[in-house]
Amino acid sequence: MNTLKKGNKNDEVKLLQELLNKLGYKISTDGDFGQITYDTVVQFQTKMGLDADGIVGSITWASLEKEVEKLKYPAVNIQYDSGLEGKEWLSQDLLDLFFYAGGESKNPTIYITSMWRSPAKQATAMYDNIAKGNIIAYKEPGQIVTKLIQDEIKKNTPKTQVIKLAEDKIIELTKQNKFVSLHCVPKEQYQRMNIVDISKDSTPNPRDLVKALLKDLKISKIITPFTEPTTNYGNDKRVSVDGSESAIHVEYCV
Repeated sequence: MNTLKKGNKNDEVKLLQELLNKLGYKISTDGDFGQITYDTVVQFQTKMGLDADGIVGSITWASLEKEVEKLKYPAVNIQYDSGLEGKEWLSQDLLDLFFYAGGESKNPTIYITSMWRSPAKQATAMYDNIAKGNIIAYKEPGQIVTKLIQDEIKKNTPKTQVIKLAEDKIIELTKQNKFVSLHCVPKEQYQRMNIVDISKDSTPNPRDLVKALLKDLKISKIITPFTEPTTNYGNDKRVSVDGSESAIHVEYCV
């Protein structure tokens, strides 16, 4: 689409007006980019957090088309487990993908159980999993913290003390650029790669959700907790299976 601005008169202006009307704005579809169309574009841009200059360039066109596309799908509610941190670092594109994928896969709710974690939250999550006998297959830094927690539990060290020891070890490893979990990384890194876990139990059609998410090329990896072959997902190399996972693990390149 071409860039449009006040004073233009053509069929693309008419299309712009039609898209705005589909989103609930009541304006004439006469193909004339007059004051009313300008004011409506500014209103839309402001609502979407765009540069409200009244000029319809590629970003505004894409935002309009995305909002109209949403109308095709049933409403999807994104919910968060209590106490989660870092919501403001989730990409809007990822949230939009959850909306589309949830609607397409007939999952009215996307329940996020985990995203960015502070060292304290990571230490607590690891302790709780280990105490339940759920040993996650971490890489070396995570294995170091896992062993620390296991050893302290065997010594009957109080939970709060074990968690503090684990937190200190996580901080120490992070300073060496050794990350216990992709959930627990510097904020700037998390903003470049969003890591989100979605509840499998609160998702009526979890496998269909995974298939819908994989349609977006910004999805770099999905770990499913279902013990099934990846052929169910077209042998997509971005999918792996880990029965020790308690949720659907999603990695998204922002």
